[in-house]
Amino acid sequence: MTDRLTATLARARARFELRMRARCEVVRMVGPPVVDDDGVERPNVVTVYESLPCYISYDGVPFESTYDSVGVSVVQGRVELVTQVDADVKGDDVITIVSDPDNPSLVGARFRAASQVSRSQGARQRVLLEDNQRGVKGSE
Repeated sequence: MTDRLTATLARARARFELRMRARCEVVRMVGPPVVDDDGVERPNVVTVYESLPCYISYDGVPFESTYDSVGVSVVQGRVELVTQVDADVKGDDVITIVSDPDNPSLVGARFRAASQVSRSQGARQRVLLEDNQRGVKGSE
C-alpha cells in the first residue's frame, strides 16, 4: 500500500471513530457449559470487550421474511454494528449495548452477531446482527 493510501485510510478511520459514541459489550462462548459452585450448568463465556466504541445502523430495509407457526408474516430489518476495523467480533458473539447518547432507548438491547458485512471494511467494520430480544443463544 502506498503512503498516500495508508494516510487516507487512517483519516477515514479517525472520522468514523468520532461517530462511534455508543459503547457495547461483546461476549463469546468458548466451549461446553460449565457447572458453577451451586451445581448449576452455565455457558462458558468470556467478555471480549466491556466497552467497545460502536454505533448501530438500521438501514430500514427488510432482509428476511418468514411465516410464524400461525401463518403471520414476520419481517426483520437489517441491523448492523459499525465499529473499528480491527475489532474482534465473530459470528455468534452476543452484543449488548451498554451506552448510547444518540439513542438511549437502545441501552440494554442484545443482539447476536450473524456475519461480517463485506463493504467499506477499509474505514470501519460492519457486522450484521440478529435481534434477540426474546432470548440470546447461550447467554442465559
